[in-house]
Amino acid sequence: MNGLETLTRKRPTPTSDSYESAAPDAQLEPIDQDRPEQLVRTTVRSEALRLGMIRPVLQTTVAGGMLILVAGSYFNAGQTAKGLLGGAVHYGFLLTPLFVPLLAWLGWRVSRAMGLKLSVAAAGMVIAAMAPDLPLFMLGAMLSISACSLTAPLMTALWRQNVPGSSRGRRFSIVSMTAGTAALVVSMLVAWIMGDEVERFRPVMMGFALMLAVAALTVTQVPSQPLARAPGHPLAFLSILWQFPTFGYISASWMILGFANLAMIPLRMEFLTVEAYGHAYTPRQALLLTAVIPAVMMLISTLIWGRLFDRLNFLLIRIMINVLFAVSVLLFFSGNVVLQVAGSITFGLAEGGGNVAWNMWVTKYAPRQRTAEFMSVHTFLTGIRGVLGPLVAFHAVTVMPLTDVAMMAAMLILLATVMLVPLLRMGRGD
Repeated sequence: MNGLETLTRKRPTPTSDSYESAAPDAQLEPIDQDRPEQLVRTTVRSEALRLGMIRPVLQTTVAGGMLILVAGSYFNAGQTAKGLLGGAVHYGFLLTPLFVPLLAWLGWRVSRAMGLKLSVAAAGMVIAAMAPDLPLFMLGAMLSISACSLTAPLMTALWRQNVPGSSRGRRFSIVSMTAGTAALVVSMLVAWIMGDEVERFRPVMMGFALMLAVAALTVTQVPSQPLARAPGHPLAFLSILWQFPTFGYISASWMILGFANLAMIPLRMEFLTVEAYGHAYTPRQALLLTAVIPAVMMLISTLIWGRLFDRLNFLLIRIMINVLFAVSVLLFFSGNVVLQVAGSITFGLAEGGGNVAWNMWVTKYAPRQRTAEFMSVHTFLTGIRGVLGPLVAFHAVTVMPLTDVAMMAAMLILLATVMLVPLLRMGRGD
């Protein structure tokens, strides 16, 4: 029996809460346990407000490249500093295998833990807004963004606890559309405020701090349960990768995809604002391409992706998203403004699907009580590639043309996509 046959010999019942039975201690549960409708509605409303506060912050500062813009244009940061800021959201991901078992041991409710982390995020954003120099700006920004990303496995666990699997993708896509609307409005407002003056970042970031504080207060009101305790040391979570081989194989493909894609995201702002690349757009023009247009397309496409997530083979969805990411890289890093706009549009479409897939895919493979564990593995691996990708990319462009780096990234994304085809042909990913 070859490796792929080993990965695919056990096919779960095709439901939204199906998972592999490779782990000997996996306990089957009712596939779609009933949740009180009032609990579901409360969770969805709260999450709409929470994500509506967080998404604009991350969309503008990280995906939109505002941190890179401020560091480079205002504080005269070097390549290493910009690379570190480009991976800011991923330092929190690296810490999730430590924090998830700690929170389980403390017995805190999931929503309470999320509120605490978002309070820290708000404080960090205040520090960055008031920073007189680059080191303090980096400290505040990285603390804030990392604390936001630490909530990722907790959010997935909250949705698994409170929202039924039969409608989880659809409901999450509605919440995500609400957050996407907020991200679009805020990114347009930030582009207008910034104009041609990068020093206007200070009131913008104070506004972000207020939004994070609102998110912290909101999520603490949601009923939730503590996380289940897991035996072993924190990194024992990684054993899931070989206990559940299909999950591990998909994670390996995602590692290649993510490294390439996350390497190129912060380079978008660099490509548009550094004169050496032949553009030197103003902050407003650059933010339109890196934040506003993608936010529009995410908003348009998210509900469609959510419905597809509930109805189609997950791996087919993942392949479609990957192809869009590869195309967006090739289009954006061209010398033609029309192609750059097309690249921003394609990137936004891919982000709309990527947001649903990234947050919800472990619910396809994890036993319900181990959702946070699976998500912590996923976020930990995301942290590794998200930290290394920008650092490698910012130093790579010092020794080779940026267009060559973009081509290599697109090829890696396509390689990751090809890796999924055998599993798709064998019927996995429902």
